[in-house]
Amino acid sequence: MWRRRLKWTSRVSGLITCIVIFSLFVAALPAYATQTHKAPEGLYIHQLGHLLFLAAAAFLFSRLHRNPLLTGKGWNRIKISCAFFFLWNLYAFVGHILEELMPAPSFTGKAGVWHQVLAEAPARIGIPFYILKFDHLICMPAILFFFWGIKTLYEEQK
Repeated sequence: MWRRRLKWTSRVSGLITCIVIFSLFVAALPAYATQTHKAPEGLYIHQLGHLLFLAAAAFLFSRLHRNPLLTGKGWNRIKISCAFFFLWNLYAFVGHILEELMPAPSFTGKAGVWHQVLAEAPARIGIPFYILKFDHLICMPAILFFFWGIKTLYEEQK
């Protein structure tokens, strides 16, 4: 009798959990978690952050590459993630510079990141700028390799 009640309560609690998670996704409000670089100070600090992260990724990559004790699947995956993070920071740094070099009338629409569209831009800046906006294609593998490497190191320690 109590086993049936336990199964029923676990099903109900699982259903309630699914409903709550689904409602959080459906009823989510916009986060607006983007940084626009209108004032020069914000851009300078943001670019400095990219340079520091780039240097840290390069340093960690070189340390992992030179140290014979840090070999194995986990460390190799973290080393690959460092290479991807290095490339991503370089990519994003150049992309931000190109964004600042774009003439103001290149963008149309309401002010803000989500409403502006690249309308007319010089081809020598516009095409590389557009290509560099796909920086997530480098950042996501970096994050995945990093977590995959940490997971592998954790599993090796068990």
